[in-house]
Amino acid sequence: MIKFDIDFVLHEFDALAFKHKLLGCDDKDILAASFTRINLLNRFEGILKGDMSWAIHKKFTGKRIQFGVETNREISDWSQAIIVENKKNNIPYGYNPRGNNVIRIGNPVYNYDCFFRDKVKCKTWFLRSARAYRQETNKPLYGATDEDAWKLWCDIRRLQRKHCEKVSLKITDHPKVIQDKLNNMTSDMWGHSNFNWNL
Repeated sequence: MIKFDIDFVLHEFDALAFKHKLLGCDDKDILAASFTRINLLNRFEGILKGDMSWAIHKKFTGKRIQFGVETNREISDWSQAIIVENKKNNIPYGYNPRGNNVIRIGNPVYNYDCFFRDKVKCKTWFLRSARAYRQETNKPLYGATDEDAWKLWCDIRRLQRKHCEKVSLKITDHPKVIQDKLNNMTSDMWGHSNFNWNL
């Protein structure tokens, strides 16, 4: 079973390779599979965010591994495959599977985040997520208040662009399903020029 957030896209050239690699694990004691994540900053820049486990081998895991929240992290991706330690408000908490029981797929998954939103919609989207996270987990997502959360989100975007390993892209490097949207972007969208980093 594979679970991605709605803003993640597989490249069409990689889909068949993913399928073959995952089917090749059918008779092996593999718990999960990890994919490389490229977080798109704008049309021509992305950053490598490392590997994340987004596939679960249900044949061997049963309910031992579920998609949930990594224990002891203030900020966590809810689509992560975790070995469940406990549940809180029906949300699974646990730790990421590691070692020989996790295979690395390698090919990237593209994360477009708030790419096609203008500044107002971007902030509204993020704060809705931050509030839901605080309500569900009793932990802050980036900050305890809306303004703190938004400020830190913006600061992190700037730091990522400055310090993370960057990937250069042409429009044609993106999945085909995204290319038309990229070609028709307007300058007020986050993924066009990141509001000129005037966040």
